[in-house]
Amino acid sequence: MLFPLIVLGIGSIVYGFLSRDLVIGLGSLFFNTIFINYYNFNLIDSEFLPSVIKNIPLIFTILGSICSLFLINCLFIDKSVVFEQKLKAPSRLLYIFLNKKWHFDHLVNELIIMNVMNFGYSSSFQAIDKGLIEQIGPTGFTNSVSKTSANFIGYNSGFLFNAIFFFLSFAFLGFITFIISF
Repeated sequence: MLFPLIVLGIGSIVYGFLSRDLVIGLGSLFFNTIFINYYNFNLIDSEFLPSVIKNIPLIFTILGSICSLFLINCLFIDKSVVFEQKLKAPSRLLYIFLNKKWHFDHLVNELIIMNVMNFGYSSSFQAIDKGLIEQIGPTGFTNSVSKTSANFIGYNSGFLFNAIFFFLSFAFLGFITFIISF
């Protein structure tokens, strides 16, 4: 299970390394526009920044992962020491601030995302996907056969000549349809 993910990861790294000039750099089509004012063109300046400044996201990512290993997983530290440190006032306030995130995600989730998801469920899924599959699929076929047989039962009077008439007329219509299709 892990081996295919490793192969895909190595392949994506190699492909990204080989095709990075398609997206970044001065000759890419990604940032080119019809006109760029000379005073607002900062792309050339960003090409010649020191590598320490360019690697700031990488440095903070590595520092964050190391801090999470020490603080959350407690690799080389006793868990009781980390727990006591989290209960102290400054650490507790920082932990609460970062954990709650001012409840922005909760507000956005309830006010926007849930309404959009309910609208998508009622309009797209129930009406189009589920409704179309039920009308065309096995349920729709079963309902159409039931309605058709109920209609034929209404035409049945119990006399043999009526049943023969319906049989011959549908056989004739089927034969004509077969002949016309060729």
